[in-house]
Amino acid sequence: MFDKLLAAVMSRLGITSFEKKDGKYALTEEQRKTLVKMYNEDFVNKFEKDLSGMSDDHGLGNALDYKNKLESLQAEYDAFKRNAEEKERNLTELVDTLSEYPEQDKKMEKTQASDRGNFKLNMDFLHNKVLENFVNGDGLMVNAADTIVTDELREEFGKYVANVKYDIITLLFGKLQATQYMTTKMTEKTVWRAIQSHISDLMQKFTPYWTPSGQSKFTPIEIPNHKHKINVPIKPAEIMEDVIGYLYDEGLQPKDMPIVKYIIEVLLKPKIEEERDEQIAVGVYDENKNSGKKDGDAGDVFGSIDGYITVLKRIHADESLNMIRLLKDVVLTRENIYDKFDEIYREIPKKYRTKSLPIFIDPDLLNLYELARDDKFPTSKNEDEKKKRLQHTNFTFIPLDGMVGTGCFFITPKENFIHLLSKNKGATKIWLQGENYDVKIFAEWWEAVGFAIAELLFGYVPPVESGSDSETGSGSGSEEGQTV
Repeated sequence: MFDKLLAAVMSRLGITSFEKKDGKYALTEEQRKTLVKMYNEDFVNKFEKDLSGMSDDHGLGNALDYKNKLESLQAEYDAFKRNAEEKERNLTELVDTLSEYPEQDKKMEKTQASDRGNFKLNMDFLHNKVLENFVNGDGLMVNAADTIVTDELREEFGKYVANVKYDIITLLFGKLQATQYMTTKMTEKTVWRAIQSHISDLMQKFTPYWTPSGQSKFTPIEIPNHKHKINVPIKPAEIMEDVIGYLYDEGLQPKDMPIVKYIIEVLLKPKIEEERDEQIAVGVYDENKNSGKKDGDAGDVFGSIDGYITVLKRIHADESLNMIRLLKDVVLTRENIYDKFDEIYREIPKKYRTKSLPIFIDPDLLNLYELARDDKFPTSKNEDEKKKRLQHTNFTFIPLDGMVGTGCFFITPKENFIHLLSKNKGATKIWLQGENYDVKIFAEWWEAVGFAIAELLFGYVPPVESGSDSETGSGSGSEEGQTV
């Protein structure tokens, strides 16, 4: 056994041999002081006695071989430890940040309306002359059909988009109510997948041998990325009077709201936001939609994306995915919802119970919970803010418009709630074509939503599907809502 002890001491001292005094192995004064600090005086006295009694180099050679093996094992262990600690740090950061109340994403921000780069109206174009004449009180051309030349409008649209494309993309495809609570990932991949990095149960008694104990527990979920488009025909002559009325109501000059800007911000933006908001929540992707279409055929205006509720239900139904299924098989009613929501806290893993997490919920379901609370405590005068928090927890209700009628709710950190966009600016584009007195608006972009890790998703899906008369209004959401 002394050769193993000898190897350990040599390793601690960083030496490969010992000096000899009077033909016997011995410690130098410096080595002795070092060992006394590492161990104690008694240990060093005994070690010196055994070392001086070693009669030949054979024992030193055996110790040196064992020392090399020991250091090799230590190097492997150190590499494993560094890797494990890095993964543990990543997990700790994830757990800490995912529990915080959602912060604003550093996404594209809308610029001021007057920030139009170098774009200037061409006042030789007929439609701009008409608008200027109206604002100046110099008269108005009565025949609206004659006030717009489509080639002129197409040229102006192209110049406008070229100067403020980033602003337009931000305006049309930027934040929605739900996406402000998501983490945006910019990718060119058609399928995005989180990196598996969760290591648990790392701490153990030291041994110089490789004894891995960490177990991977996270289940990454694939999020398919999808391409979307807009094909909208517009008759510019028919909107001329609307533009004039808008300028009058808002007190604007033609340079503040060119017709091309009006088309984008007033005609397109509200409809696109409404349809995106719905589809990002309850849309159901259908690869057969719009297949086999030819120019001029009516397009299918749904089926381009799986919404987060669609994804939630799919994960909930897949028993191989280890999401936390809250209140499983429970039908929520006004009579039981308040007491049942008290059970949510106990169903969530302990490490997340004290975190400040959002409960994303069908607004109808939240209203049912609040009515049930009022039934239970009719004399309570709690402020509305207090009623938005699940009693005795740090979980806050976040009603999302897109979830209306689904009867669902789910809890997940912002880092796990994913919004995919293309990092290639050229992949998002908008343009206009002119044809006779009509114009066609085209736009294309990539977008998807989903969840990164199954184990960080805690959700409720009602057992009663759409068509039920249940008081929860627990439908599955529109599978044929509008998309753009």
